[in-house]
Amino acid sequence: DAFARRVAGRQASLPEDLREVVRGVLENVPFDSLWLSAGAEGATHTEGDGDDPNLLFAEVLQQLGFCVRFRRATTRGGDAADHVFLVVAAGGVEHWVDVGNGRPYHTPLPIPKEGAASVEVAHPDLSYRLRHADGEVHVEHRRPHRAEWLSNYSWAAAGAAVSVGDARRVAVRHMEDVGFGPFLTGVRMSKWTVDGGAAVRDAEVWDGGWRQVASFRELYLFATKHFGAAAAARLLRAAPALARRRLECTALQASSFDTLLEEAQRAVVVTGAAGFVGGHVLRHALHELPGRYGRVVCIDACRDVHGADDAAKAERLQAWAAEAGVLGLRVEVHATVPAASASLRNGVCCAVLCAGLPNVRVCNEEPLRCETHNTALTAELAAVLPRGCTVVFTSSSTVYGDAPTPWCEAATTPRPLCNYARAKLRCEELLKAAQFRCCYVLRLFSVYGAHGRNDMYPALIMRAIRGGDVFEYHTSDGAQRTRDFTY
Repeated sequence: DAFARRVAGRQASLPEDLREVVRGVLENVPFDSLWLSAGAEGATHTEGDGDDPNLLFAEVLQQLGFCVRFRRATTRGGDAADHVFLVVAAGGVEHWVDVGNGRPYHTPLPIPKEGAASVEVAHPDLSYRLRHADGEVHVEHRRPHRAEWLSNYSWAAAGAAVSVGDARRVAVRHMEDVGFGPFLTGVRMSKWTVDGGAAVRDAEVWDGGWRQVASFRELYLFATKHFGAAAAARLLRAAPALARRRLECTALQASSFDTLLEEAQRAVVVTGAAGFVGGHVLRHALHELPGRYGRVVCIDACRDVHGADDAAKAERLQAWAAEAGVLGLRVEVHATVPAASASLRNGVCCAVLCAGLPNVRVCNEEPLRCETHNTALTAELAAVLPRGCTVVFTSSSTVYGDAPTPWCEAATTPRPLCNYARAKLRCEELLKAAQFRCCYVLRLFSVYGAHGRNDMYPALIMRAIRGGDVFEYHTSDGAQRTRDFTY
């Protein structure tokens, strides 16, 4: 959008504008030709099948005001005219553009005339150039520390442009004709920057240098790290077909996919995921779970203690969900238990229940809300969570009430004195009665830390210290009290 605003109203789009948008695409939109790996064998066909990335990119360039034409080229060792690229006019000069090749072609190059000197662009993976000779234009590569230039593909300089329909038919043939476009058979993923990037080529990966992966798990984790959960999920779904094609990685055996498929479906549930304790649990989960679990199901209505919508909570949760995608986890966000019920019935291994109305004063003033957002919510979850999962419930030390200290979970009988404490105790009893595989109850004392509520004692004390003020601590009977805090 920023780029579109910057070029709006110009009579001609400039080469530097074209270079900027091409680099933006290569750096931010992963090239993914995984669907080509299956061909007619019927593996995964994903959204957008039939469209080469160049076709989609051409629409973007045209909307930005560039004049775009399609050309067909022949790859080295391939069928005639088995590749489509773009010819884009910028600053009165025709430029070669190719974002559908999976190569680090981040710099559009002016198409040279016969006999003109070629322009070389260097990249840590490979250098590339255009060379015009004998009536043909060649796209050539040279690996680091190599002297020889090799042709990737070429086209007749005097040839005509092709239609969108013809370009699309080439893309469809890649899908339907096994072996058509030989350089694109197998797994191809890449996301290039001017000075680096990441790429997958069958069982080889690049993140500064090419290396062979030792297992499909390593390939899967590399894809989740560099290309996101969606791309890794497509790789996983295509795993059986990839095994049948016998890629170079000997560890790609069909039996090894079963565990990964199971892990991709395994889920952890976090309720109150946008709140204080739940948010910390979620952030921890995002970094600990990839490679062992595939999903995190978040349930949070994103409201404050008074029931009003809390935009900050919603934004925080969406930001964490986006972060999880980069780390290789699929995150689902739901506002209520019924909305999440389908996800809660499948593959849930663990549930951390942090949701509820946590304010003691509000619970005393509004007992119905206290019951609805604590006991009733827990009852809903207990009814839908699978009995084979582990449940962790965040209760409260308020359940002990005026029981003699020191308190001990096994020896102290709870004596709750307020609505909040009584609701927490009822939740504990509900979950124990549900007979889950394991049920852990954490009776937390006053909790503090980042993103804590501003009306809690730790925050009030910190503000007083920073301001050099006196903090007055009152008890109902005027007696001295010792408070415990949980970080």
